[in-house]
Amino acid sequence: FDESMFETWEDVKVLKAQAGAFRSILKLLKPSGLISRPLQRRLFDSGQKLLIPLLPNVGFQQLPKNILDDDSIELTQIRMRRTYRDYSAYDALRRLLPKELCVPTGFNKAGHVIRLRLRSQLVPFGRLIGKVFLDKVPGARTVVNVRRPVGECLYSIFDTQLLAGEEDTWIQIQEQSLKLEFDCRTIFFNSRLAGERYRLLCSITAGDVVCDLAAGVGAFAILAARQDCFVFANDLNPASAQCVLHNASLNGVHIQQTFTGCARECMAKLRTWPRPTTSEGKLRVHVVFKLPGKSLEFLDMFEESLRMRRSVLFSGSPMTLIVHFYCFAPVKNPQESVFKRVQ
Repeated sequence: FDESMFETWEDVKVLKAQAGAFRSILKLLKPSGLISRPLQRRLFDSGQKLLIPLLPNVGFQQLPKNILDDDSIELTQIRMRRTYRDYSAYDALRRLLPKELCVPTGFNKAGHVIRLRLRSQLVPFGRLIGKVFLDKVPGARTVVNVRRPVGECLYSIFDTQLLAGEEDTWIQIQEQSLKLEFDCRTIFFNSRLAGERYRLLCSITAGDVVCDLAAGVGAFAILAARQDCFVFANDLNPASAQCVLHNASLNGVHIQQTFTGCARECMAKLRTWPRPTTSEGKLRVHVVFKLPGKSLEFLDMFEESLRMRRSVLFSGSPMTLIVHFYCFAPVKNPQESVFKRVQ
């Protein structure tokens, strides 16, 4: 599209202030929704005074009292030239797409890759949408559309189509102090689960044994290994094992063993696996399965341990077994729903 179509001259209400006041003024105005979203970049007048535009329908009387009472802030109206650069992704797409279509707003960003889930009616406009997101999202170099839900794809990876930017899906991300590198086309990762990973980590102590049955890129396995646990990592995806070891090396930790196969195959191997070299006495073993769509189907793997009151892992070593399985549940009465399915 021709970016010149966005060029207009408008009368805009602005605040004039010293450049050093930019952050403090934005902090006051952003929560109230008074600042013009497309024009949040820094603008200056000829006297190097900072200009902060307000929304068109906002009057000066709506501003917070501490701004109105501040003599260093001038309230005025100016003639301003707006260009494509001044528009947010939403406002740019609202002008570019047919009026009857909803503008896509939600996306997931991992490293430099933006993943969109476009509705069928938006797919014909995919390249246009991709370019706008590429232009407007800081740090973005690649924009893709997820064509099918993860649950319908082999190994729960994203079936994607390139919309804009580089065809480069090898990403590098940092989650707090954790460094991860992987190809997001071949292996699943969800940055939104970071909080859950650290919550689960709080239940694990040094010397514990952790069996991650759906390790993915190795994020949780590496966090557990960093906490001086004995970690076994498994995933059905053949790309996982190499990725886990690569990221473990990147973070300076050791994974006891990686496996490739379904959760049942991994547990069968751990039945005869020698006891990890840890302190004497009972082992504390955590089995983690972060696959909410299917994990409950595998709970029967522990039926024998419960019935016989003895370990079926690590050659029958005495142990305390803690199982962390995830599942989907309705908002209303989630515990009741899950309990029935577990039974």
